[in-house]
Amino acid sequence: MITKQKTATNDDKLQALDEIQAPSVITELHVQDRETSKVAGAPRAWRKLTHLEAAYQQERLGARDSAEARSRFVAGSEYTRLWDTAQSAGRDSTAAFDSGRCMGSGLPLTLAQTDAIRRLVSIDLHLGLRDRAIMRALATGHSFAEAIGFAKLCKDTRVTARICESLDAVSDALDRTEKRKR
Repeated sequence: MITKQKTATNDDKLQALDEIQAPSVITELHVQDRETSKVAGAPRAWRKLTHLEAAYQQERLGARDSAEARSRFVAGSEYTRLWDTAQSAGRDSTAAFDSGRCMGSGLPLTLAQTDAIRRLVSIDLHLGLRDRAIMRALATGHSFAEAIGFAKLCKDTRVTARICESLDAVSDALDRTEKRKR
């Protein structure tokens, strides 16, 4: 028995394209605030906040417009940016198979990667072991509670307060390493 399947018309396809779809699983980190068009009343697209952005918006890093909160947010963002730059290979995942080796392409580090690694090393020298563990966990996308767990701190630790201490240490380390560069 042959059945006819309905084919999508052009109108159906256009309507599907105009609709902004939500992420498949919406978490507390998802916000619908990205502009898709400059036209007034245009629908907004979804994006996922980092744990640091969410904490800043919830004023867990201090009053939102205070210099202290901005300093913590900028320090965490800069450390994450440096971490991401140091980890990026500049090529897609298929590059691992190009050279015939088990993993990696054997390509030299880029100048940006080298600079980011040097800066991370100099920042990490100013951090304690626990601060370093917390910042690396945050840079790789873990939640605040997970970062505290990676640092092997006791369960009684006030999570936000300890994260703020680590962000203050990174902010101080960024200032110290920036002065040495000059």
